[in-house]
Amino acid sequence: MKKFLLTGLLVVGGLLITWNLLTTDSEDVTADQDEEVGLEDSDTDSDSEEEEKESIEVEELVKQAKNEYNRLLKQNNTLTVNNQEIELSNDDVRRWIIKTYIQTRMSAQEDLEGTNLVDVSMEYRQRAQLMKDWAQEEYQVTITDNEVENFIDEQISYINDSSESNPFFIKMSNALDISKEEYFYEWEYDSFAQQLLEDRVLKIMAERHPKEEDESPEAHQERIIQKMEEELNEYIDEHL
Repeated sequence: MKKFLLTGLLVVGGLLITWNLLTTDSEDVTADQDEEVGLEDSDTDSDSEEEEKESIEVEELVKQAKNEYNRLLKQNNTLTVNNQEIELSNDDVRRWIIKTYIQTRMSAQEDLEGTNLVDVSMEYRQRAQLMKDWAQEEYQVTITDNEVENFIDEQISYINDSSESNPFFIKMSNALDISKEEYFYEWEYDSFAQQLLEDRVLKIMAERHPKEEDESPEAHQERIIQKMEEELNEYIDEHL
């Protein structure tokens, strides 16, 4: 895919130069063309260097997350979290620990390690389950594996249409040493399931709380999202 996009850029560059030749007066345009090509090459080199740097950073972050997980596993095969015994060798537990390490480092610049990392990871996992419970109890919304997979299919089609030559998920899947399919349908499955649930609940809430007079669509959407967050957080706080 990356090769195809690079080829496409070269073709576009050629068409732009041809257009300049056809529309410019009899003056010499060679210098201008050379300058334009030079700028394009410079931008491409800069983008490539930035992508390479980002790939290295992602690879290093994933490596750190794996190392921390392996260190925990070596020290304890099981840990007690909220009066529940957690088997660190469990694949789902491993995934949540590594994901939480990466997510907290990237979004909050927070360094979690040791039992604190396990505690937060298991809380995130429990919150994901509580959201499903909340959606079903309060709004009678449930989703099946087939619906989530179809939703993931749609998201992948959007990504495939993107012009980005080396998207973030490629960097992540490469660093995790898993395939693109494994990344979407296994590694990020819970994230997509949560997004699908949110979409369906928000539609119901928008119908129950219609747009007020003189309220813009954006303000209405923001109000509904805020209300959903408040209801969900209240439910989670009661059940954690």
